Amino acid sequence: MTDKDTMIEPVRILIADPNSTQALNLKTFLDERGFAAFVVTDGEEAKKAILKLRPQIALVELTLPKLNALQILKELKSTNATELSLTKFIIISQQTNINNIKECMKFGASDFLLRPLEVEDIISRLVFHLQPSRSEERATSLSDSTSNLYLHLIELVLRQVNQSENMLETLLKLTQMSAMVLKSVRTSVVRCDQARFATVKASSDDLHQNEWTLDLKKYPEILFVINTEKTLVIENLASDPTLNQIKKYFSNITFNSMIVIPLYSAPSQFYGVLTIRMPADRAQILKEELQFSQILAQCMSLTLKLHKA
Repeated sequence: MTDKDTMIEPVRILIADPNSTQALNLKTFLDERGFAAFVVTDGEEAKKAILKLRPQIALVELTLPKLNALQILKELKSTNATELSLTKFIIISQQTNINNIKECMKFGASDFLLRPLEVEDIISRLVFHLQPSRSEERATSLSDSTSNLYLHLIELVLRQVNQSENMLETLLKLTQMSAMVLKSVRTSVVRCDQARFATVKASSDDLHQNEWTLDLKKYPEILFVINTEKTLVIENLASDPTLNQIKKYFSNITFNSMIVIPLYSAPSQFYGVLTIRMPADRAQILKEELQFSQILAQCMSLTLKLHKA
């Protein structure tokens, strides 16, 4: 086998931005770091490029001339449904209108980036969306295959919820229980009051119950769950040759497996997320572990509801 046979095809990134100077600068940055980037400046060119190049990621300015990002998504969904599954769309805009974000997500976008952009934020989004991940609807019950051990642990979780009168103390104990059962690096409850910042309310490794603020631009996994309200499961990337090509340029990229689950303070009132980050040697998340995590999140939501958080 020759070196050519073992070469890894670079990840294709389409940049659709009317500001050609800005787009070309980003293209140069990405090309130098192992990606294969292409630039177009209007919506019609973007749609043609998506159909021809089949990029893994399309960074698309919301207000592109000729066809805007939402029109591209709608046209591809109506006439070329399979194309949306081949390309993940990250919409870029200066607008903070939540309706625009939800509308784009409704028609197939995977993410929404607000200007001004930092290169590190773009890279974290690219790596996040290239990861082998899956999203899950909220669990309503345990499956028949769940082990007696996990059923017993869930009983302990419910007992903790019913016994404690202090909301933050309960959340802390539940995060610690999760970390112990799942052997996670960190389990945290994060309150998401707005699209830019969030607050860590409880974390398994913080016994003093300090709160701290997160800049959500650096946490695309949390933004994904905010936008979709679905459980997100990401499995370890250490064995992914394509992403390892990228990792060597960015020492701050996290490759750990993780689970991120929405939390609710009322049946339809989104509160934030439960994040469970696994150690680096965990390559796979078991079905029982996911089910336990989802039931844990339901118990946390019950705690929030009881305390009218």
